Amino acid sequence: FIYNDKKVKFTSKNATAIRHLAHYFGVRSLWKCASAYIRGDFSLETAATYLTESILYHDEKLEHASINILAERIEEINRRTLTKLPPSSFERIVSSPKLKCRSKKLSDIVLKYCQTQEGAVDMSLLMKCTRCEVMPSVSRKSALPLLKVAVAEEEKAGVNLSDTNN
Repeated sequence: FIYNDKKVKFTSKNATAIRHLAHYFGVRSLWKCASAYIRGDFSLETAATYLTESILYHDEKLEHASINILAERIEEINRRTLTKLPPSSFERIVSSPKLKCRSKKLSDIVLKYCQTQEGAVDMSLLMKCTRCEVMPSVSRKSALPLLKVAVAEEEKAGVNLSDTNN
């Protein structure tokens, strides 16, 4: 690109990296092309990919935009997409002030996430995702399984949840 202005094939998975490299090496035209691609490609379907890539390349603006759209439209996201996110990213989405999700639906989403993480969900994450300000009620189908996750984490962490308001 630098020497002969070849067309770069952008994808959701490489655009953030290319933009980062363009910035690092001072190739303004490539940075503009990557930025234009990201703006045009950014959607609910690509936000999780951009979130992962933006964290990797320290792109805070793209990271916040990704978290915001994922939080605002969490009910519409494919569950498999959410379960691929690391716990820290999932926590930021659920803790976002932009979160728009019915409480019972959120309990189903949190349960599904916990079930697919194979022990990666710790007590801290579980407490943040299920606190009463975020999840005042729990769906019938998620109540018992979430309680089982909480008890297992309680035992692992050596804490007693009976004294909390969660």
